[in-house]
This record gives sequence, structure tokens and C-alpha cells, in this order.
Amino acid sequence: MYGQKFVRVDFYLIPTHDLAELVAGKAAFDIENTDVHSGTIQLSSSRKNLLGAGAFKTAQLGWLNLSPLRAHSLGSQPNEEITLKQPYTPSMKPGFM
Repeated sequence: MYGQKFVRVDFYLIPTHDLAELVAGKAAFDIENTDVHSGTIQLSSSRKNLLGAGAFKTAQLGWLNLSPLRAHSLGSQPNEEITLKQPYTPSMKPGFM
């Protein structure tokens, strides 16, 4: 499709812990045993998908597709809307680096 870009990604779920457990030292993040999910992110160069631009980065609407879908949370639905952030370059079209 014109103005569309698809990027292959490896998706790692960021583990979560209760803040009190982290502060007390009873929890730790272990990324070695985290499941990886393959998928794609769809970007559009359309200005209507640009959510905002600052001095250093832009935020824009994108869509995440994981295969296989996760059981719950982020990545559990096809074409799930996500917000993408990337470095801002005034001369570039949004969505394309």
C-alpha cells in the first residue's frame, strides 16, 4: 500500500512487579526467561496518524500484529492500535526513518 511501511519485530513482554516488592528487594526482572513473540508493526505516513511532535521525537499511531497472538494484554488482538515514538527529524515524513 502507498504510504505504508511494515516492520518486523521481536516483542518481549516487560515483566511487572509490585513496587513495594521491588523496593523491598523481593522481586527482580529476569529477561532471560521471557517469551519472545514475532510480529509486524504497520506505520502510515499520513499526517492524520501523527499524534504529536516535540523537539526530539514524534508520536504516531501504528498497528501491532503478533504471531501467535498472546493470550491477554498487549498483542492479544490482531491490528491492535499502539503509539509509536521515534526520533524527530524535521525533513522526514512521519513514520519513516
